[in-house]
Amino acid sequence: MSSTLSPAHPLYTSDEYKNGEAIVVSVTTYAEVVAFLKQHQKINAIKAVRKSYASLTNRKLSLRSAKWAVERLQEDMNGEAHSRQNSPILRSSLSISGVVVTTGSEKVEVDLEELQLRILSEVQTIGLAECGRILELVEVFQAWNRGDRVGVIHSDGRASVSS
Repeated sequence: MSSTLSPAHPLYTSDEYKNGEAIVVSVTTYAEVVAFLKQHQKINAIKAVRKSYASLTNRKLSLRSAKWAVERLQEDMNGEAHSRQNSPILRSSLSISGVVVTTGSEKVEVDLEELQLRILSEVQTIGLAECGRILELVEVFQAWNRGDRVGVIHSDGRASVSS
């Protein structure tokens, strides 16, 4: 990320990206942007990028950077040459769609919704406490997929939060 002013400067307003730097947005937002572009709604795509960026980073993304990244994605989707070689690249964050659960004798890959159902159906076998712990983990995965910050409560009561 490039900026000529430091974030503490009074005229600093938003993050600037260029020269092929990646602007990361949530998986959901990336899909929305692609859908907006397919419907020829570039302004809505730009708004979605800026909103997602602010949600993920607690910072503003410049209108120019968002516009250039959306235009570059649109050119990629259309198989066109890039009109601006120094434009940023829009990238999707990662998403957790499923997990592998080991039961001791077997490994089972399940999506998050299926994992919730399986755990609830096994509450008699694994116990209520373990069921609750696994369901909390599913909630963490879902929050992370939404772009929310997630944290850990350590056994000594300390809490830490991802940034």
